[in-house]
Amino acid sequence: MSTNDGIAQPSSGYNYSIAFMKAFMSFFVVCCHCWDPDNTDFYPVSLMLRMCSAAVPIFIIISFYLSAKTFSSGNVKKTAYRFIRLLYPYLVWPLIYYFGTKFISYLVYKLLHWPQGMNILINPEILLLQIRFGNSKVLCPQFWYIFEMIAITLIFTVLFYAVPRPALKIILAASAVLAVILQYSGINYSLFGELQYEVSFPLGRLAESYPYAVTGFFLYDSGILKKIKKNGRLTVIICSSMLILMLVIGMFKPIPSPSAGFHYEGLNLYFYSLAFFILCFLLPFEKLSPAVRTLITIPAKYSMGVFAIHYGLGTIWECLLRPWFGWNGFTLTEVIVVYALSLLISVAVGKIPFKPAKLLVE
Repeated sequence: MSTNDGIAQPSSGYNYSIAFMKAFMSFFVVCCHCWDPDNTDFYPVSLMLRMCSAAVPIFIIISFYLSAKTFSSGNVKKTAYRFIRLLYPYLVWPLIYYFGTKFISYLVYKLLHWPQGMNILINPEILLLQIRFGNSKVLCPQFWYIFEMIAITLIFTVLFYAVPRPALKIILAASAVLAVILQYSGINYSLFGELQYEVSFPLGRLAESYPYAVTGFFLYDSGILKKIKKNGRLTVIICSSMLILMLVIGMFKPIPSPSAGFHYEGLNLYFYSLAFFILCFLLPFEKLSPAVRTLITIPAKYSMGVFAIHYGLGTIWECLLRPWFGWNGFTLTEVIVVYALSLLISVAVGKIPFKPAKLLVE
């Protein structure tokens, strides 16, 4: 998964903390789509499930933390480039999935005469639905995330160009609070919960994703991370304690979650994601050895490729390989293999000396 903004830190060069979060959370995106553990109450399984839920919120915080400077500067060219970097993979990958699925189905059934496996018939209407909302079940439904990024970027662009600067931050904060109110009041779910799946989740998750984007902007704009880094040890202790508390909350629910939502609702997940982001931001990853830093930077660089490719690989694995070998259950080991293959393919595509190919995976 990509933030499409790079990970340069304003004053000290490459930000290994953000690189670590991108690499770490991209693995949990794969877990989210390709792993269904049997016993979700057993640690560390329940911890890993919580990390799956936090992956998208943390990516959104990262993205709008990194793009805050672009919005604040009012640089039209940089803002336009951000839209291009979001729209390009959003439009191209569905075409790759569309024609790739048709080819694989034809290969399996027509040429190999293989009775087991993929037999997915995709008509152009499904492709158009995927492009409209990023969420077709038979193509690449994980692209609802980029749909949210495009929608929120559009909202930010309008606000930053239309609202006077003194009132802008007030409106941003108020709109984030309104999004939370829509979640807890049930209005958000009542508006979109009964729509068809391909439309329901992208639109419903907009109010659930928006507060994370606003948080990312304020974390950069306020400079608070630089201030609390002066008391880094104390902040690390506080954030670590909050993460443990949120894990307990995930089990006993002392802070109420909305009665209905689209999987990213509630203050529980918000505080957990925020604490994790701050904790990672403060840890001194730059002091790790060069070899370890390389193990962080490569997956971080190709997180977009992993995000885009893993769902297709997981589907092939599920529909073709597992029936062929008679495997039961998608194990964590298989998830690791899918992640590793997705990363290897991304690196290979990134080595192609053709910029449009690189932009699909970097």
